[in-house]
Amino acid sequence: MRKILISTLVAACAAVLPAAQAASQDTVRLSLPSGDANLDALLYRAAGAGARPTVLLLHGYPGNQQNLDIAEAAQAAGWNVLLLHYRGSWGSAGAFSVANAVADVGVALAALRSPAAAREWRVDAARIAVVGHSMGGALALGAATRDRGVRCVAALAPANAAVQARLARDNPGFRAGLIEGLEAPTKAASPPIRFAPGATGADLADYLIAHADSLDLVAGAARLAKRPRLLVGGADDRLAPPGQHVQPLLDALQAAGARQVTAAFLADDHNFSAGRGKLVDLVVQWLGGACFP
Repeated sequence: MRKILISTLVAACAAVLPAAQAASQDTVRLSLPSGDANLDALLYRAAGAGARPTVLLLHGYPGNQQNLDIAEAAQAAGWNVLLLHYRGSWGSAGAFSVANAVADVGVALAALRSPAAAREWRVDAARIAVVGHSMGGALALGAATRDRGVRCVAALAPANAAVQARLARDNPGFRAGLIEGLEAPTKAASPPIRFAPGATGADLADYLIAHADSLDLVAGAARLAKRPRLLVGGADDRLAPPGQHVQPLLDALQAAGARQVTAAFLADDHNFSAGRGKLVDLVVQWLGGACFP
């Protein structure tokens, strides 16, 4: 297993295209139908002729860190980037739930593989990478375990929901704190996360507890073993400490015989606030190297 240790540490296809609105010459705002709602998404279009490799970029919960710097740097390096908002988050309609978010990622991947995307957006369906942060990192890894068409996957400070769910199951105090954290964004003046009417943070926490085994990233390690992966942890991350969320996955990948693994541990917090430049460089270099040389 190759490790980089940094010491300073869809059916959305043709029907989607008429809904596209140009945000600028090189970005397009999209509306992707998913379930009972439309997803708000932003496509960063790479310059140059011919089909382009494409990144599906997934934010965390509630999405305060959008990772726009990664999108812009990848675009400059010749990649299309589709920045997705799940149902019930930010500009997307509908209600947020884990099940909805998983389905929304599948919709976005289907849209990127459509003939319309190849024609209008110059997406190379054979070169699609999924990059996610926090909850988005878990969604990215989960998508790769279910979808063999995801050629490579990067998880930045991935939050393994199974870890939090099992702590909440066994520790009432932790469960109460988890519920408070899940509900806090829904109480903002312009909430970035919206639950279904009548749903609460307790409902979401109970869903995580009930589905801990199926959500466990470590359990899916064997299905990721043959594809390039980038895992990045923040040594000062208090929301998803790498010793609980990243290292166990690395150990499981190694036990499964994985060889194409790049791991980095940065001396930073959950959002990599102090070293965004290092994170961006790491992701873009990996995309052009281990992912698709």
